[in-house]
Amino acid sequence: MVAALTAGSRLRSLRAAGSTGQYLEMICPLLTYQDMQSSMQHLAEVFGLEVVWLNEDAAEIRWDGGVAVAQTDRPEDLHGTHVGLGWIYVLVDDPDSHYEWAVAQGARVLGEPHSTADGEQRGYSARDSEGNLWTFAVQRFGIT
Repeated sequence: MVAALTAGSRLRSLRAAGSTGQYLEMICPLLTYQDMQSSMQHLAEVFGLEVVWLNEDAAEIRWDGGVAVAQTDRPEDLHGTHVGLGWIYVLVDDPDSHYEWAVAQGARVLGEPHSTADGEQRGYSARDSEGNLWTFAVQRFGIT
């Protein structure tokens, strides 16, 4: 059985090991691209994502508090190629407006916005310039 590790206990164990800094633990999706510069420009222009920092082989992408990391594809170091194999789910307030804006920017959408049968989710999906899947949706779980 694997013991559960809380953020507090992880931070305490880092301090106990002699670390003086604080660390934020979170999950960050990682996408790989062949052309980092044009791919990040595409994400910013077509989907309105914020590229916080960018260099020749890595970038940080943000949307309203969420973060993803991008890097150039290095199949020899990363157990094969991963280009076009990612799927990112982005929460937006108004998927219909986001869809209209993205289509006007030339997004490669996979269909119009649609809702789940229970009405708790609504959104659409699109592919970026290198084939990764992006879903932009709103969730209304528990909202009446």
